[in-house]
Amino acid sequence: MPKKKIKKGERYPKLVIIEWLDAFDGPTGWLYLEEYKPKSVKPITTGWLLPDFLEGYTTVVSTYLQDFNEKCILYSDPVHIPNGMVHSITYIDVPDSIEGVQ
Repeated sequence: MPKKKIKKGERYPKLVIIEWLDAFDGPTGWLYLEEYKPKSVKPITTGWLLPDFLEGYTTVVSTYLQDFNEKCILYSDPVHIPNGMVHSITYIDVPDSIEGVQ
């Protein structure tokens, strides 16, 4: 991932909860469609939002590290959710007392 330059006092990225509609498989083998009752899958993902990272997708990472010596941010475990599958994004306030987000 490319390095994101940060400025002192900048709060990046934002902590979010994302509700989204996931793709899912039906049962394998022969089935009668009139007996098959598919149910949609709506996961809830939490993470640090990377806006405009990948066109057409909402991207979050599980962990980030502000490396002030390098003046950049390091990321781990990115998840890319197609924008059309996102139902809602809720922003979570992070206390100013948490050192890593300042």
